[in-house]
Amino acid sequence: MTLIPQDTKSAPPTTTAAPGLDAPPPYTPSVDSYSYSSAPEPAQPKVRIPESNAVSASTAVHLTGPLSILGSVSSSSSIVLTDRITVAGKVNSSSSVTLSDNVTVEGKVSSSSKVTLSNGVRVVDKVEASGSVLLTGNVYIGGKVSASGSITLDGLGAEQGVVVQGKLDASGSIELKGNVEVLGDIASSGKVKIFSLEKSAVKIGGKRDFILKGGLIINGSLCVRGDLEVNGSVSLKKGSRLSVDGKRTIHGSLKEI
Repeated sequence: MTLIPQDTKSAPPTTTAAPGLDAPPPYTPSVDSYSYSSAPEPAQPKVRIPESNAVSASTAVHLTGPLSILGSVSSSSSIVLTDRITVAGKVNSSSSVTLSDNVTVEGKVSSSSKVTLSNGVRVVDKVEASGSVLLTGNVYIGGKVSASGSITLDGLGAEQGVVVQGKLDASGSIELKGNVEVLGDIASSGKVKIFSLEKSAVKIGGKRDFILKGGLIINGSLCVRGDLEVNGSVSLKKGSRLSVDGKRTIHGSLKEI
């Protein structure tokens, strides 16, 4: 037999109004006593980026974004594109080409003079110049970079730096500074200078060789993922480092300066 004990809980005390006073009515919350948020805020309208057809001119072209160009940009004179511009085709100039501040080119960039790309420029294809090529800041090139003159890649102080998926080919000198990565081969008929900060290294990952017909000067660290062949002298400034994963061939001297 199981005995269930008697409920010993005492009933809640009742409130008795003081003599001569009526008991207050029970509190019933009203809708007004609550704070409700107003209607949902309207969605912010999307900012529409202006669009343009392909641009072809015999005079200089100077465009500032935001702008989406639904074709190529070509000119018999100089081309300057800056500040959030997208080009669906290529950029071709009989003079100089200057792209800066978040410009994307879906085709190639070519110039009969010099090419200057800086600060957030992205080129899906290759870069070609009859003169020099200068890439500074955060710049991405999906193909090769070739120049009849010199090539300079300057990633000093840049977070992503300069990245070239293809090869570097210069008839003149090549200078690589700071945060720079070249995933293709490097060929130069002139001298190659390497400068990197203490905690960074210029990275080169060629499929065949890092071939130099001139000398190589290193101030910092250089990492070569493929073979290295230098038809000249290799000079390392004090504290510099050269790392080669493949075969290393130096037809001149290897010295510290």
